[in-house]
Amino acid sequence: MRAKKIELNVVIWSAVIAGYAQRGCGYEALDVFRQMQLTRSEANAVTLVSLLSGCASIGALPQGKETHCYAIKCIMNIDENDAGDELMVIER
Repeated sequence: MRAKKIELNVVIWSAVIAGYAQRGCGYEALDVFRQMQLTRSEANAVTLVSLLSGCASIGALPQGKETHCYAIKCIMNIDENDAGDELMVIER
């Protein structure tokens, strides 16, 4: 991606992570997510769902738990009054 000078945005990162996760390459998905974090790109819900799928495919429970906590903390934004919050909270 960098060799061809493709702009690395959340859509590109998510597509690569999802591709690895769908093929059972969870370690590669985790590695790409770490690279994404190093570039200071912000993950979205699609990124994290794909990453959780990758963690599940390799039985990486600790990394799956970390991803879940990250999703709650950064994506769901429970502490702030964001307009999208009601879309992320599941009612019982």
